[in-house]
Amino acid sequence: MQWQFWIDVGGTFTDCVAVTPDGEMRTFKTLSSGVTKGDVADRTDGAIVDPRRAGDPPGFWNGYAIRFLDAAGQEVHSGQVSNFDADSGTLTVEGGVPASVDNGYVYELTSDEEAPIVAIRYLLGLRLDQAIPEVTVRLGTTRGTNALLERKGARTALITTRGFADVLLIGAQHGSSPQARRDAPYGCTPWVARTRHASGWRSHKRTCEGAAVVRGPSGDAMSWQRSAGTGPGDVGCRRRRRRTIRAV
Repeated sequence: MQWQFWIDVGGTFTDCVAVTPDGEMRTFKTLSSGVTKGDVADRTDGAIVDPRRAGDPPGFWNGYAIRFLDAAGQEVHSGQVSNFDADSGTLTVEGGVPASVDNGYVYELTSDEEAPIVAIRYLLGLRLDQAIPEVTVRLGTTRGTNALLERKGARTALITTRGFADVLLIGAQHGSSPQARRDAPYGCTPWVARTRHASGWRSHKRTCEGAAVVRGPSGDAMSWQRSAGTGPGDVGCRRRRRRTIRAV
């Protein structure tokens, strides 16, 4: 039986639940940024001590980048962890720790890996230079929902038939209200005017080249046309990138 991981990546925190091959359940929580923060409790020659790191997997933080922040949040020093002692929570920094880093300063540990990988490594007790074995992972995230609510992320266009531009807003007709319409996390929905003919569906607003141009009030434009000999649903699309639309 392999290790099994269930990971939820939220906007702030990433939560991980793991089940070992023996059926034991373990948990881990970290920042979704992949950053691990701590406080300098004491200093030794070329190292800092943070009792909260005691009990972490042996050598786990070896190779991590570390930077120190003063009370104002300004970086005063950065380096790389050369050795981590799990018994005392001591982090040895390559090149030493300057006198400007005082007790109480915040430090941040980072690597090039995303938070879910950090969580998997931590629960497996694997350093950065150790390969992760084959495991089972189930991952969910609210980042897509957050991007919609915060109106961030890639610009995406929905093309639909005239009269259905508000289909995303209406949904299953639960909770639709004028306020919901005002708060809709998108702008316009370009539509294609279509009529039914004996030979099938035809789109209006064709250019002299036979391409249907769809343009929304925001200025986004797309052109598409039906390939010869294809059915009503087989439509070849090509995009006009007047504005950055990454997905259709």
